[in-house]
Amino acid sequence: MAQDLGKLAASFPHLPCFRRFESVIDLYTVSRNVYAGTPKHHMSSLQKMVAVLLGLSLDKKEQCSDWQQRPLTESQLSYALIDAAILPILLRSM
Repeated sequence: MAQDLGKLAASFPHLPCFRRFESVIDLYTVSRNVYAGTPKHHMSSLQKMVAVLLGLSLDKKEQCSDWQQRPLTESQLSYALIDAAILPILLRSM
């Protein structure tokens, strides 16, 4: 989470929202507390958490696509939507 916010702050220095934030939940930290007996790598990424907790496959092929090109493709928009929408589902499942 800290890495993502750092990248956003660097990319959008004119937006203070990426430098000041509250009530952020890092699902990796939560998973380490809830599943303390499991190896660290077991749920070390969003893709792994989705597989382990929900039994689903999370397609990450758009992760490294060109996000500066506009308009974003339908595939990029779908990726971003799923990437954000899956977070509360994972939290509830923990």
